[in-house]
Amino acid sequence: MKNKGVNMTRTQSQRYIDALAQLPHFIVTFREPHQDGELVHALTGAVITALPDPDETRHELLQVTFPGGQPFQVHGGLYLDLHAVEAERHWKDSAENGTGPISKQVSNLVEHLRRKHSL
Repeated sequence: MKNKGVNMTRTQSQRYIDALAQLPHFIVTFREPHQDGELVHALTGAVITALPDPDETRHELLQVTFPGGQPFQVHGGLYLDLHAVEAERHWKDSAENGTGPISKQVSNLVEHLRRKHSL
């Protein structure tokens, strides 16, 4: 069943970039280059790029390049799964709405830093 909201003119790799762009490690970069098939991971600086699909084979490959490093390819589905797990951990343990075991400590630390630095 196809999602009516999905732009099927974008390659599968580009759609993985669209999905990753909705996760917190990518949202905080406040950039919209994912429309061009590229994201920056806010914590690592890694650039995630959709690879062209010249044969229309619906490949799921993405390219990851860390600052100063060599680019390498990853499977888009597995990469999305890894980041979805990290997103869930973030939401569970966040200071704002977290319900996880460390969210109280995170909340206290964030509040302390905000007071200390008048944020």
